[in-house]
Amino acid sequence: MPAVLSRPARALYALAGVCFAAFFSLAVLLSVVYSRIPFYAVHPAVLAGFAVLATGVLWLGRTLFLRLPALSPRMEWAVGGGALAVWWCVQLAAAWCLEVRPTETWDFGVVFSAARTLAEGGRVTGDYFTLFPNNIPLCLVLAAFMRVFGTGMLPALVLNTMAVNLSVLFAWRTLRRLAGQAAGLCGLGVCLCLAPLVLYGPIVYTDTLSMPFVCGAACLWAWAREGGARRRLAGLVLAGAVCAAGAWLKMTAAILLAAVVLDAVLGLPGRQKLLAAGAAAAFALVYLPLSLLAANSVLAGDPDAAVPHSHWVMMGLSGDGGYNDDDYQLTLASAPDKAGRDAFARGEILRRVEEMGPAGLAQHLAAKLSYTWGDGTCYAPMKLDIAPVRATPLQGYCIQGLPHTGRTVYVSTGLQLALLGFAVWGAVRGIRRRDYRPAFVQMAVLGLGLFLLVWEARSRYIVSFLPLAALCGVWGLWPASRPKAGL
Repeated sequence: MPAVLSRPARALYALAGVCFAAFFSLAVLLSVVYSRIPFYAVHPAVLAGFAVLATGVLWLGRTLFLRLPALSPRMEWAVGGGALAVWWCVQLAAAWCLEVRPTETWDFGVVFSAARTLAEGGRVTGDYFTLFPNNIPLCLVLAAFMRVFGTGMLPALVLNTMAVNLSVLFAWRTLRRLAGQAAGLCGLGVCLCLAPLVLYGPIVYTDTLSMPFVCGAACLWAWAREGGARRRLAGLVLAGAVCAAGAWLKMTAAILLAAVVLDAVLGLPGRQKLLAAGAAAAFALVYLPLSLLAANSVLAGDPDAAVPHSHWVMMGLSGDGGYNDDDYQLTLASAPDKAGRDAFARGEILRRVEEMGPAGLAQHLAAKLSYTWGDGTCYAPMKLDIAPVRATPLQGYCIQGLPHTGRTVYVSTGLQLALLGFAVWGAVRGIRRRDYRPAFVQMAVLGLGLFLLVWEARSRYIVSFLPLAALCGVWGLWPASRPKAGL
């Protein structure tokens, strides 16, 4: 990175920091005073108390990690790897306790059952993948996995928890490069306390399986930009390819690539800015063949019968912005083909925005912001209530309507709001000190937040970026340090 950033680059980094701080300050405030958690009614004062308590616990943890003696690389990996190994055992045990049947009443069940059918040599029927071709890649990946490891649920749970573990490892190493050894280990400890990373263990879906691609690409860029031109080019190309694979599973992974490219254009010196094109080219070279593979698979139907993208924007303007079956049925009934449904959805979007007016739209977006970022369980208690396999004591803390789930909601949401609060402070401090080391991570998390304001959204849609959001929080929690040249 250049020793001195240009004035336009500093201004754009500062603008991104201001937007990040404003967006998540509002998200924290609304999550407390205007909670929209759909399965549990929280008391604002109690939730605020848990957020303050979590802030104190995080501060105590920071103090302890600051006193940690410097570890050799081998010892650091032993500590971090050992913690991840123990946590993996906890994840697997929790996934077994909370296991759900892949019934065809929800996306996970439909995709998992179809993958099992393909792996066993059967033929998938129905129009699900015609309507929702975005889930064809996941089904193909799971089918390939099942052909090797079997169609039982246990291998799939192992795959899912390994994907989450790998994501946390990448987030740890990213923060390690940004802020040092102790901060990295502190961030690792914080990630191990995030409830959704355990609660989503039994749900083998795009939220978790795309997560290592998002976090892996961030780790690659954090590594690459510390080196010379060749290392930066290699890192950008690899990050582009990894993001393409992640976007094939879940398109929001492309947001991370956009943040990396923007960081490279702003932060790299002179002609090295052109290296950012390597990331975009790698993305295209990987994503296009994968898309063709999905489009020509046995699952692909008539592309003109698919649900158009505009439908999800229309649905995002209904209620709190989450899934709405009435809107889905409305779109299907509006026209027999994609073009007709798209025209209907576009007209309905304009009608709803005009009907709301500026004040109504602002109120809707406020509710949507709280609905998306103000649930520390990321919607898991509702998902885990769909066809649980067995009754276990742990379910009493993790499934909607059961006696102790409120405790999990308060603790996990308090922690999430505390981390977002520290993330806001980290962005503000970065502007004041002109320290933009984590800016690409902040831009990625902000980009996800802005996208979900427009799209149909639920709190589970942030799961794949959750380790990076926690990284932003730990960055703000950690004491300021002098940045390396250009960072």
